[in-house]
Amino acid sequence: MADIKMENIKNRAFDSAVDAVLLADIADNVLYVNDAFHKLWGCDDKCEIVGKPVTELWKEKEEALTVLAGLRIKKTWLGEITALKKGGTEFDARLAMNLVEEPDGTPIAVMAIFTDITTRKRFDRLQELMFRISEEASTSQNLDNLYKNIHEIVKSLIPADNFYIALCDEKKGVVEFPYSVDEKDLEYKPIKPDKSRTGYVIETGRPQLISGEIFEELRQKGILEHVGTPCKYWLGVPLKTTGDNIIGVLAVQIYNEGQAYTEDDKNMLVYVSTQIAMAIQRRREEARKEVMLNEIHHRVKNNFNFISSLLELHGRRVKDRLVKEHLQVAQDRIHSMAVVHEELYRSENLSDIDFGRYIRVLTDSLLGSHAANPDEIILTINIKNVFLDIEKAIPCGLIINELFTNALKYAFPPDRGGSDTRRNEIFIKSYRGDAGGFVLSIKDNGVGLPEDVDVENTPSLGFRIVRLLTRQIHGTFEVDRSSGLAVTVKFET
Repeated sequence: MADIKMENIKNRAFDSAVDAVLLADIADNVLYVNDAFHKLWGCDDKCEIVGKPVTELWKEKEEALTVLAGLRIKKTWLGEITALKKGGTEFDARLAMNLVEEPDGTPIAVMAIFTDITTRKRFDRLQELMFRISEEASTSQNLDNLYKNIHEIVKSLIPADNFYIALCDEKKGVVEFPYSVDEKDLEYKPIKPDKSRTGYVIETGRPQLISGEIFEELRQKGILEHVGTPCKYWLGVPLKTTGDNIIGVLAVQIYNEGQAYTEDDKNMLVYVSTQIAMAIQRRREEARKEVMLNEIHHRVKNNFNFISSLLELHGRRVKDRLVKEHLQVAQDRIHSMAVVHEELYRSENLSDIDFGRYIRVLTDSLLGSHAANPDEIILTINIKNVFLDIEKAIPCGLIINELFTNALKYAFPPDRGGSDTRRNEIFIKSYRGDAGGFVLSIKDNGVGLPEDVDVENTPSLGFRIVRLLTRQIHGTFEVDRSSGLAVTVKFET
C-alpha cells in the first residue's frame, strides 16, 4: 500500500513540475512525459509522444545521436538545443539529461528536463541587434547603406524578403520609399498615404498586423484600398523619433502560403523600430549638417578669396614698396586662415585638423611668395600624427606664418658672410611634450637676431603678433639665438 502511495506521489510530482520532463527507455524511445511537456509540445494527448524516438524532438538529428551516445559514458549532459514541437515548429530549449541506473550500475532509462528559453534567447538576440543597429547608424557612410544593413538585421529575426522603409515628405504630402525590396512590386513610387496600409499606420500611430482577411474587412469599411500586389500577411510599424514624432513606416509582407506573422513578430519589430527611427533621423540630420557645412565652407572660402583679391588689387596700384610689403603680409595671414578652413573641410570633425598637412600647404605657398630663390632653401618639417581643433590650429598657423615669413625675408641675406658656406635651412617641428602639452618649434640657421634686440619689447609687428597669438592659446614662447634663431611655443591642448 505504501509503495502504491509513493508511486502516486512521484507521478503527481512529475506532472506538477514547471519544466517539461521526459523519461525514455534504454533504446531512447519515450516512455513518459509530464503535463508541462504535453503543453509545451502542443500535443492533444501524451500518447502522441510516447513510443517515439527522443531524436524526433531534436532539430539537429546528428547532434542528438552524439549527445545520447555520450550520455552512456558521461552519465549526464547539459546544454542548449533547437527543439521541435508538434508540426515542426522550432524553439530554443535548455536540456538537462541524465542516465538512470540500477544500484549495480546497469542503465535502465534516460531522464530529460526541457526548459523553454525562447524568450530569453530572443531578448539576447534583440540586444545584440540593437547594438548592431546603433553601430550601423554610426559607421554607415550614407543612408542607402544604412537601410540595406537594417534590412539584413530584420531578416535575421523574421521573414523579411519583402521589406520597405517609407518616409513622410510633409511638404509634398506624400510617402516616399528610399529603400524597398519586393519579389512582386519591383518599384515603389511616391504615393499619397490616403487609404494605403502605410498611411493607416501613420494615421493611427500604431503597429498593424494585417492578414488577407483583416484587409478585406477594412477594405469593405472603406478604410483601406489595394495599393500594389495583394499579400497574405502585412506587418507595419511606425518609425517614431523623440516626442513620438512619426517620420515613416517600416513594413514587411508575405505573399506565399505557409508563413505568417505573429503578435510576437509585431512586438519585436516595435522594439527595434524606435532604434531604427532614431538611427535614420540621426543620419538624416547629419546629412543636412553636411550640406550646411559645405555651404558655410564655400561661403567662407569665397570671402577669403574676395578679401585676398582686394588686397592684391590694391597692391598693384600702390607704388610704395613698404606698403606693398604690408599688403602682401596681410594676404599671407588671410591665406593662412583660408588653409585652416580648407583642412577643416577635409576633416571629419572640428577637432581633427591634420596639422602636419596644413603646415606643408602653408609653407609651400609662402616659399613661392617670399623666397627669392626657393631652391636654395632646405625646409624640414617634422610633424607626425598631430591633430588640432580650429581654435588652436588658426593661431598656430598664424604663428608659423609670421616666423617662417620672417626667416625667408631676413635669415639668409645675399651677403650672409664670406666664410659661411652653410646651407640655408629651416626646421619646423611639432610634437607632444613629456608633460602632455603641445610643442611647436621653428628654427633657422641664418644670421639670427642682433643681441641688442629685446624680443619681449620689440616694435616688430611680427613678434608682437606671435606674442598675442601665444597668449590667445594660453601658451609661452622661448627664443634661442645660439645658432641662427629658434622660437619654441608651448601650450596645453
